[in-house]
Amino acid sequence: MIKEEFLPKSASPDSRVRTFYFNFAAHMYNIWTAANIRRAEELDADLSKEKQFTAGRLIQAIEDDPYDLEIPTEPPETGHVFGELF
Repeated sequence: MIKEEFLPKSASPDSRVRTFYFNFAAHMYNIWTAANIRRAEELDADLSKEKQFTAGRLIQAIEDDPYDLEIPTEPPETGHVFGELF
């Protein structure tokens, strides 16, 4: 599921970039799993029969989120870690 739904395609030779993409995909999968568990609990539904949210629906909901968190593009404490990657 991670590879098919959440992992961006990358042909980068840089292993750090590929590692970042994989970790990002794993986090998205965990968010998707948590959203399904929470929704199944709210509806008192059996999660083993079907998912409450498809992966595509979750990604669309994240993209359509109307709230702007005003997160800075580069936090000062991590700039030195990812500086050469982006």
